[in-house]
Amino acid sequence: NKAKTLYKLGRFDESLNCFNTLLTMKKECVSIWENKGMILAKIGKFEDACECFEIVIKAKNGYANKWKKKSEELLQLGKNEIAKDYFEIAKKILAGTEKIFVKKSKILSGLGRFNEAIECLEKAIKLYPDNDKLVHIKENFLSKYGNIRDH
Repeated sequence: NKAKTLYKLGRFDESLNCFNTLLTMKKECVSIWENKGMILAKIGKFEDACECFEIVIKAKNGYANKWKKKSEELLQLGKNEIAKDYFEIAKKILAGTEKIFVKKSKILSGLGRFNEAIECLEKAIKLYPDNDKLVHIKENFLSKYGNIRDH
């Protein structure tokens, strides 16, 4: 992919233009939004990067919820094996989304928007309650910045 190659070569503006062109053709493609967000963060356009990451988070959650809902319906019909497969698909869709939450929270804290950064981490922890790394990141954030909400 030309856009990714340009990114790897450090030609971020050209890469960004390629991803923008791709989005005109495939606006619903989550990976394009994710890559665009990474480039925007790299070149210091943090607000725009956060918007891209929010699109990724919402899209992945939406897709996963559809598969989870179908899984629940299949369970009620007694089709347990198929339901399990659908649930596994939902998990695969969400795989890696926690990294987007972490990246977004780092950007928000860099912008001085500490409460939003904490909220972002809390959303991730709610979605991934078994991910100890997220809890650890939040604890480190709070120890570094204190309990911002009290201020």
